[in-house]
Amino acid sequence: MPRQFPEYVCLTLTFAVLLAGCEGGSSDAPPAEQVAEQVESVDPEVLRALPPGVSVESVEQGRELFVTCSVCHGFDGRGTQLGPSLRDTTWIHITGTEQEIIQITRSGVPSPEQYPAPMPVMGGGRYTDQELQALATYIVALGRVP
Repeated sequence: MPRQFPEYVCLTLTFAVLLAGCEGGSSDAPPAEQVAEQVESVDPEVLRALPPGVSVESVEQGRELFVTCSVCHGFDGRGTQLGPSLRDTTWIHITGTEQEIIQITRSGVPSPEQYPAPMPVMGGGRYTDQELQALATYIVALGRVP
């Protein structure tokens, strides 16, 4: 039977990862200016790959909300040791539709198949339905740019 982690374990692990990143433990970490730049703007490749009918404003809002997700999935969505890349067509627990992304964000992934840390309910954030839609739209747009 898969092991379940209490929410405080997930939060403690996330906090530890954030602290490790702040202490400069990795020599290949981007300088603060590069991280700030990544957080402040949507990748132009993502904007060029938007699905029909998707507004730039929605993707921008999703990108701002994605900062919470970036702890495990990376600022650029290319994944880390804690979470998979979201910039490809390979999905582990879902097929990658907007509705599935919304649902898995709502429910979390308590027992991931390939990564050590569970994804907490709501991805560790607090989102309205509209914000979840914007976040899912951004993730779908990321997946269109490997």
